[in-house]
Amino acid sequence: MNKVLEGLNIQIYTRSCNDQLFQLSGKTIDLPYPKKKLKFTTGGGYFYQIMKSDADIVINIDEDAFIVDNKELLDLLTYFVENKYVNCGMPDGGVVPVRGHNPLVINPFFNIMDLRVLRKDFSLDLMKKYSKFDPKYIEMTNQNLIKTSYIYDMSEPYYPFFLWIKLNYKVLEFDATTLSDGFTTALMSHNNKPFLYHTWWSRSYGIDPYHTQRINNIIKECGVEAAAYKKNIWETIENKIIFRWTVRFWKVLYYLGLRKYI
Repeated sequence: MNKVLEGLNIQIYTRSCNDQLFQLSGKTIDLPYPKKKLKFTTGGGYFYQIMKSDADIVINIDEDAFIVDNKELLDLLTYFVENKYVNCGMPDGGVVPVRGHNPLVINPFFNIMDLRVLRKDFSLDLMKKYSKFDPKYIEMTNQNLIKTSYIYDMSEPYYPFFLWIKLNYKVLEFDATTLSDGFTTALMSHNNKPFLYHTWWSRSYGIDPYHTQRINNIIKECGVEAAAYKKNIWETIENKIIFRWTVRFWKVLYYLGLRKYI
């Protein structure tokens, strides 16, 4: 029995646009926690939705990210809780060539969050305070991880959320490397061991033969055999039409002040 994690409500969340990838990613996660899928959310709204959950600790993982070492992931989760971190993950710039954006922000292809702490102060009004970058934040950059190009931008909708966390809470930042396929990111744990492969290019899965096969190769390396991709016409309509109009509708409600969370 893991005494550190005992009694905690731990949940795994994924923002999903492709059910087959969601299922495959989930099969590589061998932890006894419920896996939950969120659809029709904006990049920032996804995390605001998670904040409304009843979870104590959330493991957020993209559907094109696959666990290659579950023992290391469990050790990381234990270390995260035991040392009272509030967020962890890879900086969105300066670590791997595929991402050259803001190194003060965690890229959410994988992160762990302590919602018990974050809920105390979180509000959408507070997020507005972090929507613009102040040069004084630069001194908080983890220079030990910087080895590729980056820029202090605010290019993603989830940036205010993660910038707020970085500037106010205890954050554990990971190193990463790129696998031989030239795309996949191998995320390193607190022990500097690879435990997760993020393939990127999820929107090309089932569409582009090269990336589909490349992603399937990574999935196989993580111990799961991917069946031939079956294109779901309804899912395509769902994601390309319903998703876009739902996001627009939510944005209208948000700007009118009629929706608490976008």
